[in-house]
Amino acid sequence: MFVPKSSLRGGIALALVVLPLLLVGGCGFEPLYGPKTTSSGEELGVERALAGIKIASLPKREGQILHNHLLDKLNPSGEPMDPQAHLQVSVSLDKQSISVRKDGTTQRFNMVATAKLILRDKDNKKILYTDIIKRTASFSLGDATAEFGYASTISETDAKKRTLLLIAEDMQIMLATYYRKWPEEAQQ
Repeated sequence: MFVPKSSLRGGIALALVVLPLLLVGGCGFEPLYGPKTTSSGEELGVERALAGIKIASLPKREGQILHNHLLDKLNPSGEPMDPQAHLQVSVSLDKQSISVRKDGTTQRFNMVATAKLILRDKDNKKILYTDIIKRTASFSLGDATAEFGYASTISETDAKKRTLLLIAEDMQIMLATYYRKWPEEAQQ
């Protein structure tokens, strides 16, 4: 019996698409932001849990930037009226030289941001989750002339903002994963 190559290829392509979907569905895969039912029958959503986190103020300009990113990621509707958890964050930035010119001046830097997060319960007593996040962004400096001075400042500022945004995104994923894995413990 003759089977055209195009229909054989189509069948293989269909099998390659459908088979992984069946395997993922059977392995217990659940979407991170989908609803989850607790043992008591209460339906908890990760987005709702994240929106119930009160973010403590952070000092310095980089702290303000990170705080604003976290507000955008966790509390897009605004600060919670009745917070279910409190998030304390400390952040530090470190500028590391990674490339030096022949004249001994630094040409390229890494901006390393390190953040420590502590998630506490509603009463701010019990620690629910803690972690440390480190992210790096690189930037180059132009010549030390007035012409490139402004560009160098902007380049450094942009590297700071990029690392802080990456940290906020990582925190959102880590906290969402925490609430997804342990929703009952997080709601107590």
